[in-house]
Amino acid sequence: MDLISIIVPVYNVEAYLKRCIESIINQTYKDIEIILVDDGSTDNSSKICDEYKNKDKRIKVIHKVNGGLSSARNRGLDIAKGKYIGFVDSDDYISPKMYEILYKELINNKADMAMCDSIYIKNDNKIINDYNITIFTKKDAIKRLLTTDNKVNPSAWNKLYKKELFKNIRYPIGFVYEDIITTYLIINKCKKIVYLNCKLYKYNVRNNSIINYKNKNTIYNKLEIVEKRAKLIKKEYPDYLNLVINNYIRHLVFTILDIYSLNNKDFKNDIFLKKRIDYFKKTKIKVLNIKYIGKRAYILFMFLKINIPITSYIYKLCKN
Repeated sequence: MDLISIIVPVYNVEAYLKRCIESIINQTYKDIEIILVDDGSTDNSSKICDEYKNKDKRIKVIHKVNGGLSSARNRGLDIAKGKYIGFVDSDDYISPKMYEILYKELINNKADMAMCDSIYIKNDNKIINDYNITIFTKKDAIKRLLTTDNKVNPSAWNKLYKKELFKNIRYPIGFVYEDIITTYLIINKCKKIVYLNCKLYKYNVRNNSIINYKNKNTIYNKLEIVEKRAKLIKKEYPDYLNLVINNYIRHLVFTILDIYSLNNKDFKNDIFLKKRIDYFKKTKIKVLNIKYIGKRAYILFMFLKINIPITSYIYKLCKN
């Protein structure tokens, strides 16, 4: 059997880390190496990593200065010996058969990447033993990546990749939503992708996680990554221009709402935001397709056209 390298970035997750590691070492697919990248943790996470290294010879531990999620993933990729790569976030966990199933379908379908569904832990359920598969070309997958279709998402962690896909590709340092662009670059190197409609990845919803903690920098950070990806896709796939615009407007709608919801009074003088709002105001409703932008974003778009501050205020109240 082929070796799978599973990379786990670790930073201050002592409450969740043991559950995560246990779910990996108990995989039914046994030919794995587990790379725990301790990204400068200040709690007991470092100690837990070392404890498990002594329990299971398949575990490798890297202790490094804090550099962020991209830095940790890249460090794991640099030493991975597996023919295939998987990622698991250290506050999440996975079903026992996840990599056995992903590997089987990747091999059987001669694909470059296999991906499954995920489920929020608060809605956890039993493993789905019966599932259907869908085969995508890279162009089909990129189209779905730009829509609200949840079969193809930009997350790094619900997938199994051929290691060769990461040649000359690493996660960008300094960005919170680093996988938005990296997953596109990976998909663009694939000839065939297989999707499984079974929920094998258990995503832990935490209010204080990097993704859920929103401030001005993280909100703009995401939009910048989306803009970088949009430029690449427009150049590579000009026939997807309308899809790219719809996807960008969807992200821009929520960027505007989130920024106005921060109680930050300096947004009126914010050049970054002003340029994007000017673009937003010039965008015609007829350019949008509700199937691509999503019903919620489509409705919010129309209300924002009328009045941004009031719509943002109502949006904030509804979220709270």
